[in-house]
Amino acid sequence: RAVAAALRCGVRLLDTASIYKNEGEVADGIAAAMAADPTLTRECISLVTKASAYELKTYESTVAALHASLERLRTPYVDVYLLHWPGVARQKHSSEAHAAARREAWRALEDCKAEGLCRAIGVSNYEVRHLDEMVVYAREMPATNQIECHPAFRQDALRARCAQLGCVVQAYSPLGTGELLEDRHVRAAARLCNCTTAQVLLAWGLARGCVVLPRSADEGRIEENAKAETVVLTEEAEGELARVAPRKFCWDPSGVA
Repeated sequence: RAVAAALRCGVRLLDTASIYKNEGEVADGIAAAMAADPTLTRECISLVTKASAYELKTYESTVAALHASLERLRTPYVDVYLLHWPGVARQKHSSEAHAAARREAWRALEDCKAEGLCRAIGVSNYEVRHLDEMVVYAREMPATNQIECHPAFRQDALRARCAQLGCVVQAYSPLGTGELLEDRHVRAAARLCNCTTAQVLLAWGLARGCVVLPRSADEGRIEENAKAETVVLTEEAEGELARVAPRKFCWDPSGVA
């Protein structure tokens, strides 16, 4: 229902992952939206999914993971396929297995793209050193790096390195899992911009060239989030957002070798 509502509101980028266990529901939402709107086609939608840390252990398991996702999504291709984590599951962060798995999994993605199973390939939760490592072995650098990014966790150095490598940042949890919506500096910035707190947080990411990925099942909030593109951050609003206390809300990949 949320997917169909998002598509009705004009959202065209849909983000999922095998670990979310909802790829079939995403496919149902796309089908419902296309049935309701004959002008909406699969080609209008940018569909992103990801291989989990349980799936990217080897070249073969990564390829198999993509095929399984395609079957659940009921599509012959995805627009973007990502490695969800810079390591394999059930290994210590210091394990040498992570680097070896990353290399083989990326080779699998490069080959899957060449076969037309995905139109672009990328990573998620990669740190600067993980990207720098790829410069040595990758035939093609990631088109995107999906990371946690918001005024409380700005990721300045990582965003800068992504820009140098031509890698688009997709910002997940741009609302700080919802906790930043009540932050006093965020509220002040929203008042200065005459918008909602969600919109000012999304505008912060958009102003930095990020693709922002808010999550909501409420159609009204989906519509509200879509209007963030019209928000212009004033210098005073930027100043308020710069005062937000540093905090991280999601997974921490910084220790993965």
